[in-house]
Amino acid sequence: MIQTRSQMPVRCAFVAILSAWILAAPTASSCAESVEPGLGEFRTAGPLAQDIAIPAWYAQTEALWLTRNRPNAQIFSAIDATGLGDLINVQDARDLDFNYEPGVRLTIGRRLDACNRLELSYFGLQDFHSVRQVTDPNNGLISVYGLNGPFLGGTTGFDSASVHRLEYDSELHNAEFNFRHRGAAAGPLETDLLLGFRYLGLNERFLFTSVQPGGGIGGVDAYGISENRSFNSLLGAQLGGELLYHATPRLDLTARANAGLFLNFARQSSVFIQDLGNIVRADYPARKECLAGLIQVGLAAQYRLGQHVALRGGYDVILLSGVALASSQFDRNSGYFGRSIDHSGTVVYHGPSAGLEIQW
Repeated sequence: MIQTRSQMPVRCAFVAILSAWILAAPTASSCAESVEPGLGEFRTAGPLAQDIAIPAWYAQTEALWLTRNRPNAQIFSAIDATGLGDLINVQDARDLDFNYEPGVRLTIGRRLDACNRLELSYFGLQDFHSVRQVTDPNNGLISVYGLNGPFLGGTTGFDSASVHRLEYDSELHNAEFNFRHRGAAAGPLETDLLLGFRYLGLNERFLFTSVQPGGGIGGVDAYGISENRSFNSLLGAQLGGELLYHATPRLDLTARANAGLFLNFARQSSVFIQDLGNIVRADYPARKECLAGLIQVGLAAQYRLGQHVALRGGYDVILLSGVALASSQFDRNSGYFGRSIDHSGTVVYHGPSAGLEIQW
């Protein structure tokens, strides 16, 4: 299996976290031995008072706002401003920007004892969408097809155009099942180790459309459509942990980091359409199984209102590598799409979260 250079930082992080996880893993009794009496009824998230019952179940619900990085640079539209071949780039895939999109993160956990617990978690429902359009009343837009490959000099429906439009849609879903172990306390500091299984679904659509006035059969307007769809299903294992700082009996501050290795079942479907009064269509599907990686880091705070209710907030950064991105399936050299799949993409998500935890 070929390992891309973009995946190397993920593998290094995974090995580093695994080493730290093994070295930091306490004995089975260290959590219980770290329990200190008399810290108050609000210390259910830190070292627990021995005379207070530990709630067996807990649930967390959070609003999660995420954005993602821009696509890689790829010129899609240019104009010849002087008529002498001096092309000016007027539209690039990197012009597409994404807003923070709201979603949800849900977690339910079951404590097995004072040290160990199981967690099931999901986040998603964000719908990332970005659109950019350029127009030229002089019908002078030149497309990427006219700039590269066998279509050099012009492609009906895409070149000598009045409108070029880019659209990008992307959605991310995440589900995970984790085992957590609370380590021994060292003063106000405490570790929490994680080992589990994780699924991520990343689906995208990249669309480039064009209007060429009078370019079709009989002088009708010609339309060009090139569409790329990519689908990634990542299944694998992750490990990581948290470092908790018990600032007050009510307030806990947390730094966390996870790394994972996944088998990615990736596929893409590319469509090229020229509507010249009749429709010329070409489809180029492909699929591949490949290795992917993940790094996730974050900061969080939790303020306990009582033994059973707490407010939560934080900020997370998630890096995925070894994935098929819709914008990367375009073959800039041939002008058409290949029958292969580019799974070397890297995407970064980040954003804040806010919610509450309930224990019972």
